Amino acid sequence: MSDNEVTRKVQNQEKERDWLNAIVADEAFANIRKVKEYQLPLLSRLSSKPLTELRLISIGCGFGFDVDQLVNSGIDAYGIEPFSRIRMWNLRQHKGRLIIGDGRDLPFRNESFDIVLCLEVMEHVGYEGEERTKTSSDIIAERKKFAKELTRILAPSGLILVTTPNRHFPVDIGHGSNFLGVRVHSPFNDFTLSLKDIKSLFLQDCGCSNVATLPYENFITWDLYTKNYPLIRLLQPFVKTYLRLLDKLRFLRVTFLSPHLILAIKK
Repeated sequence: MSDNEVTRKVQNQEKERDWLNAIVADEAFANIRKVKEYQLPLLSRLSSKPLTELRLISIGCGFGFDVDQLVNSGIDAYGIEPFSRIRMWNLRQHKGRLIIGDGRDLPFRNESFDIVLCLEVMEHVGYEGEERTKTSSDIIAERKKFAKELTRILAPSGLILVTTPNRHFPVDIGHGSNFLGVRVHSPFNDFTLSLKDIKSLFLQDCGCSNVATLPYENFITWDLYTKNYPLIRLLQPFVKTYLRLLDKLRFLRVTFLSPHLILAIKK
């Protein structure tokens, strides 16, 4: 390896370390709050089993904050993650439950889990960050493989909880921004997914029985978004009112009027 290559490698490692240190606090805050205020109440409503009898896997668990919270709540929870966030796992309380691996090739037996969490992950399958790395047909193939693996490890009548930006809503918050701190995109851009995409993957290709929409209530970490996105800070009162309307008018949750898809997929 040449001196220039060594220098670039060191610089990339330093950039990655700085990036991890910059986002860890925000991700900790968001994940801990979401588990306590959104996931646990949601699981209590949706599951036919008590929380203490659930076996759960978090796909793309990142730093693993959610796994610590879920285990401390009595759930038999595990997490899997393939990327650089695993470097922070030594700080986790339940690091023995965190597994390095890829969602397209899961190291678990068939029907191992009652609940599969796939939160803000599906849009990244087939992509490097938000950049296309494969052809459209390859991306579809990668996502089919991913969906089949999630379904394979799910117990009969179990649930896959999926959240992902809605392709048909023109603004995506949380990924690389290109306008006023948000990502504006075409409805034909295949980074994000539509309800039709999800149904095709899980109902047609994987044989799941149903896809149901879930409410926005307590889903968004407002303090984090208003801190990082000036546009959201300005529009927060209007956005909150708008999302409450979407929760009341359930049929709107999967249209171009809904910024996110929040779904429960039943095997």
